[in-house]
Amino acid sequence: MLIVCLLDVSVLIHALGVPAVMSFFGLTHCNSGEWIIRLGFTSMYMWYLYTAASVILGLNRLIEFSSPRLTGIFFSDKRTWAWLLVIFGYSTFYSILIPEPYYYYNPMSGTWIIVLRTPEKANYAYIANNLSKLVIIGILYFAMIYVLRTKLRLNEAISNVQKRLSLQCFTIAILSAAANVSYLGISYLFAHKSIYIGMVVELLWGLLHGVSGYIYFVMNRPVQKTVKKFIGIAKFRKTTVMHITVSNNGFKANKSSTGNVAIFGFYLPPSVISLRIRSNTILASETTLKKIITFNRNT
Repeated sequence: MLIVCLLDVSVLIHALGVPAVMSFFGLTHCNSGEWIIRLGFTSMYMWYLYTAASVILGLNRLIEFSSPRLTGIFFSDKRTWAWLLVIFGYSTFYSILIPEPYYYYNPMSGTWIIVLRTPEKANYAYIANNLSKLVIIGILYFAMIYVLRTKLRLNEAISNVQKRLSLQCFTIAILSAAANVSYLGISYLFAHKSIYIGMVVELLWGLLHGVSGYIYFVMNRPVQKTVKKFIGIAKFRKTTVMHITVSNNGFKANKSSTGNVAIFGFYLPPSVISLRIRSNTILASETTLKKIITFNRNT
């Protein structure tokens, strides 16, 4: 999931940040040179990386639910990092497979043009990548749902963390599939229908990689707490600490507010008794305190 998140950020920069700058300055391969083509090639390489990583994440979720033994074989310890070879191998293969790629940005339409320099401009490898991802992700996550329902029916233990993580991954995968198919369809079928099509396409691409953070925030309580703490709206429990000093003439109590753990201390000669209790509860009544003090004096 860490790899997918990092790729999300990287591709999001290529999908929204870079096009915004290029549109603002009117940069094209005609007035700026071949580096625009190379930048488009880099964007597609990142997209292929993301495709492979999201499929492997779906495979990981399915195997983790189905067989702990297989999870240990394929994903335990440092084996997870070995999957990086598969991810980069897939992206490199697709990049080499495509003859004479011609990826450039059109600031007038606000979108990347993903075609070839050959007479047949359609990029069938790119189309196959997007459609195959849709099919494979669909199979993996629906299989995961079937396994999950079967285990719940058999009353097998499944942690809440596993359920939440799988639900998050499944939601992101569905949005990913919808976004990349929409991007593909709009790019090839409706590219010349409206001047706003390019903007819609780029927003869909950005939505695919930007929505993950919102899903994690909505479905993940630790993330919610971290974000709320960061922006200063987290709720902290107020705790009252009472120090009671006992003398021959009786006792006196002083209250103060402090952290999360309440320590209720009785300073009783010749020894000290300390009681730890939960915050926001009634510590003790005055009558109870007198009984404790009397007991200690008599002993």
